[in-house]
Amino acid sequence: MKFLLKSLICSIALLSLNLNSQQFDPFITINSQNINQTERAVFDELKKSITDFLINNSFSQNVYSSKQKIKLSLVITINKYADYNFVADFDFQSFRPVFNSDYQTSNFRFKDNNVSFRFEPNEPMTLMNNRFSGDLVSLLSFYSFIIIGYDMDTFIENSGNEYYKSAKDILDRALSFSSSSTWNSQSNGGRINKYWLIDSLMSSNYSIFKKINYDYHINGLDQLISDKDQGLSNILNIIKYFKEIERYRPNSILIQMFFQSKNLEIFNILNSNKIEEIDKVISDLNNVAPFFSDKWNKLN
Repeated sequence: MKFLLKSLICSIALLSLNLNSQQFDPFITINSQNINQTERAVFDELKKSITDFLINNSFSQNVYSSKQKIKLSLVITINKYADYNFVADFDFQSFRPVFNSDYQTSNFRFKDNNVSFRFEPNEPMTLMNNRFSGDLVSLLSFYSFIIIGYDMDTFIENSGNEYYKSAKDILDRALSFSSSSTWNSQSNGGRINKYWLIDSLMSSNYSIFKKINYDYHINGLDQLISDKDQGLSNILNIIKYFKEIERYRPNSILIQMFFQSKNLEIFNILNSNKIEEIDKVISDLNNVAPFFSDKWNKLN
């Protein structure tokens, strides 16, 4: 009886550990307005299966408490559908808490367009190590590893590398076994795609970007509450550093991704504070993130 009781307690403890080990708090949106499909159940099942996959799988050995779980928004826009074959845009956005506040900063933002995959209701979505798991499972796993690594990099410099390696392994297997062209380097015009995203995250040429990204969060956002002037000064310096990167890494996918996530936040921070030499700051922002010039030019 004592042995059975001890076994039951151990089983409950292991179950509790497993339930707390998952990394995501996901919110999934399926946009199927472009599809003339009378049977909508398949889209509801797709949403449920993706949600369950992200909640129930563990992509890290680290144990995450409920407060530590990464808030993840995923908007999937269905472009084509027939006989369980999909073509869709995946818009991933993750959030990071800011120290001593209730504010969640948009951390990772990346859109993967015209992804083709097959999904059949009631067919299990299984994460398999060292094997190609199909385009949908591979895609979700690929970005899950990147998002965790990118999140960790904002707390401890260069701590996400092992997760980028896991994402790269998934991409390499997909290049060998998937029939989809969205895994290769020529996808989406050959520049802004997942191939070059993981290539840049793993390249030593972009170690300076990782340092800047870390400084922006730790010495910028996380300091704004406790020492507003210092935090603001650090953010202004970080904008200058981006200008230096732009000189030898023009049109970097990582810089574009950073400002895709942070443009509104940076605008609000600068617009709500008195900034000396604001014209110089606007010029720097227009140089490194010209796609948001309409926003920067409204600063005063």
